[in-house]
Amino acid sequence: MTLKMFASLSVLSLTAATVIVIPAAPVGSSTTTAWSAPISGKLTVVRPFIPPPKPWQSGHRGVDLRARVDTVVRAPAPGLVVYAGPLAGRSVISVEHGPGIRTTYEPVSATVTVGQRVRTGTPLGRVAQSKVHRNRLHWGLKVRGQYVNPLRLLRHRSLLKPNTSAQ
Repeated sequence: MTLKMFASLSVLSLTAATVIVIPAAPVGSSTTTAWSAPISGKLTVVRPFIPPPKPWQSGHRGVDLRARVDTVVRAPAPGLVVYAGPLAGRSVISVEHGPGIRTTYEPVSATVTVGQRVRTGTPLGRVAQSKVHRNRLHWGLKVRGQYVNPLRLLRHRSLLKPNTSAQ
């Protein structure tokens, strides 16, 4: 996947035949804000995005970022909170950033409510305790029904990947 930024648009090229356009701000907004990371500091990817071979098969539909419990989670771009609460035993927040563009965060204890408009950097909540996502934040991105690697939203951001090779 490649990322090109054009003023207020991010273009993700998924295949030669598929191009998804992601606005950097909601439709009708006068800002051209770039997307930011949902947590502060250096990002360490604990588990990468692994798209499933077929939509119904298993995969990892987001990235897990190292984050301690109580780490503040912030909106990466302006949007509307469309879900904040428990889902399948986990605390989940979902923000719509424009038609068909949605980010999700778990486990996060929400400080926002459904229907609340957020700006880039608005605190959404804090990383919560979880058996599944221990000391990590799962960050997902769905564009027009298709899961996409949310790290592609970030420009010029340093990422740390843990060394998994045996020494």
